[in-house]
Amino acid sequence: MRVFISQPMKGKTKEEIYADRALACRLLEKVGHVVEDSYIDVPPKSVNEALWCLGESLKILSRCDVLLYLGERDRNTKLPRGCEAEIHCAGSYGIPVLYGEEGLRRLCYLGLRENM
Repeated sequence: MRVFISQPMKGKTKEEIYADRALACRLLEKVGHVVEDSYIDVPPKSVNEALWCLGESLKILSRCDVLLYLGERDRNTKLPRGCEAEIHCAGSYGIPVLYGEEGLRRLCYLGLRENM
């Protein structure tokens, strides 16, 4: 299964972003999933940076079977704008959305079942 990881990125370095997702990537790959790299490098000059990055991430999402959101999620926490758009698009186009540790556990279980 191809997995897209959505996570808060604003104000973080590339290294911090990869560190935040490292464990999830290792676990998912260990059970046979392919994690698409959703980090978007520097956009071209003279564009709306956030919108350009969202467009690029949606291209990556279009190749995936599932979206896993790794950030905090509860009724009192507003999702980051880009993550909210990714989640909305995934759901609107039939890509299942899973959240947090529970979603990660579920994906790992599915991967183990598929590879038995």
